[in-house]
Amino acid sequence: MQRKHKPSMSILNKCTKEFILVTIFIAQFFIACGPPKCKEDIIVKHDGHLQKDNQLRYDISISTVSKGDVIIKYWKTNEKGKSFFSKKSIDTTEHLITLSLLNENENYSYKVLFNNDKCFSETKPYSFSTNEINVPITPLTWEKFTKSSYNGYILLQRRSWNGNVHLLDPDGKIVWYQRFEGEPKVSHWTNENKILVILGNDAHKNSSGSEIMEYDLSGNRTLYFGGHNFPYEAHHEVRLTPQGYIATLAYESRVYDLSTIGGNASQSITGDCIVILDREGNLKWKWSVFDHLDPRLDPNILEHMDDWGHANAFSYDIDGNILISFRDWNQIWKIDNKSGEIIWKFGQNGDFNIDKNYYFSAQHDIHINPFKEYMIFDNGKEKRKTRLLSFKLNEINKTAYPRLCLEMPDEFYADRMGSSYVINKNNLLVCIPRSRKILVMDKKGKVLCQAHVGIPDPYRAEYIPIEKLINNK
Repeated sequence: MQRKHKPSMSILNKCTKEFILVTIFIAQFFIACGPPKCKEDIIVKHDGHLQKDNQLRYDISISTVSKGDVIIKYWKTNEKGKSFFSKKSIDTTEHLITLSLLNENENYSYKVLFNNDKCFSETKPYSFSTNEINVPITPLTWEKFTKSSYNGYILLQRRSWNGNVHLLDPDGKIVWYQRFEGEPKVSHWTNENKILVILGNDAHKNSSGSEIMEYDLSGNRTLYFGGHNFPYEAHHEVRLTPQGYIATLAYESRVYDLSTIGGNASQSITGDCIVILDREGNLKWKWSVFDHLDPRLDPNILEHMDDWGHANAFSYDIDGNILISFRDWNQIWKIDNKSGEIIWKFGQNGDFNIDKNYYFSAQHDIHINPFKEYMIFDNGKEKRKTRLLSFKLNEINKTAYPRLCLEMPDEFYADRMGSSYVINKNNLLVCIPRSRKILVMDKKGKVLCQAHVGIPDPYRAEYIPIEKLINNK
């Protein structure tokens, strides 16, 4: 008798995970053995339209007879088995819901779902179509493409005047964008499923600006710092703190007497600080490199007075303390998030015992990856070899253990900018701005996906796991 083949555990696990996500979502909206179906037509008004300035966001206004919760289930009309869900509008009779993560020139169908403690209701399907995007965005046209290589979203920036920040789906298609009257220098996806942006102009350095904005996926600007209320030039990084505040790198200048080494008696030196602001723009905490290093002790200070140290990234360690990357010193510092004291320095001339073969130079994008490793995009300017690195650090005995050391081919050498993010246990998302490339690679260096992103090149590409967007719905 021929045996029936059992499905593999990986397939079972994947199917089970998807089923659980959908089941949890439905259970949250319609409680099992809950209210009966509404006897009356609960929807008394219903209207939908594309947003005037965005072809990938569809606003739907709904009026209901009774107070309750409304959510919208929507799908590509020709893909009935794959649905999305909007955010929930809670306990009101007037609902305004925005459908996002849409593709251009696509037909969609949707149903309105209503629920309160008395009854639930579901409308018939309605439909709408999106239009062609009318702003300059380059989708990812994969020159190589391995379908199973990743299943998330990619956040990119078009750093030009009237530029934009945009999200790309697993097929490289644009599903969200926000246009700006200015140059979006840096963007970052937060753990509150919003997007932070540093906005500047040609007068600012490549990665700096005088405004910070935050947007949700519905296109609402949920935060703005700028003008007289924001006396900083932010650069390279903006993040959400664990407390929900806004943290950014900023330039700071102080005056020193450098006459004994060939400078002026009142010489202005520009270095870096971290500022943390509440959502009203009030300063909650500040850290300055000048409080911990004396620039007069730097033998090369006359060459670097305009940008001393060049901090280019910061993030939060697992314990809540701050990690900051200083490109020109080839070091990562860990800073106490209360006292501001330097806990350790990692890299060349740092506190950790590390094989010199793993020294990095002109590095970017320090962050903790999903495996709790310190991940670094090593530009490798000293040896002109770019690498992707990650380390486990023993902070007690100051020993570094390399977990990933992937040398990039010469064609992907990047003397500045760049990023690398873990996709899953095997694959990585890599941004090489100098080559204008986005790559998906396995940890052995095999290129699974490769795309050209055009001009202007993005500062970095962040990977957003698909479950984060599922949870946002």
